[in-house]
Amino acid sequence: MGKLTPDSTPGEVFAAVLAEAKARGYTLEEGLACAATMLQESSGNPRAVSSNGLWVGPFQQDTSYPGRSDPNTAIAEFFNRLDEKRASAGASSDIWKNIFWLQQRPGISTAEEAFSGGRQDYLTEIQSQLPRATQMYRDLSVVQERVRA
Repeated sequence: MGKLTPDSTPGEVFAAVLAEAKARGYTLEEGLACAATMLQESSGNPRAVSSNGLWVGPFQQDTSYPGRSDPNTAIAEFFNRLDEKRASAGASSDIWKNIFWLQQRPGISTAEEAFSGGRQDYLTEIQSQLPRATQMYRDLSVVQERVRA
């Protein structure tokens, strides 16, 4: 599994999310959508806990997620479940709607039904983090180039 700890920085969590997305064959745009979701949910804090204590970790997962307090497991489980949604007959061609489905209404049959009957502001909220995710990606790329040089 990954190398994150509860003391990992938001940048390290961000990099781990992008690395997992890449390892699973996601495009950069899809990976950034996943990272934007993580930023909206926790700002990249591996120790994040909702104010009511029900949701934990970088993706604010409920108790149905095994190992949700371990950031490595939390990231892997987010992608495991998103992979299932994307492979199902109810999947959308829009990564954002699949993420919405997973995060907001996972028990609904399709991404479109989940979106149409859900709190649609959530989609706007996660998409609002895309500029931040894009900038973090650029910053990460600059650091990686310096390391290679």
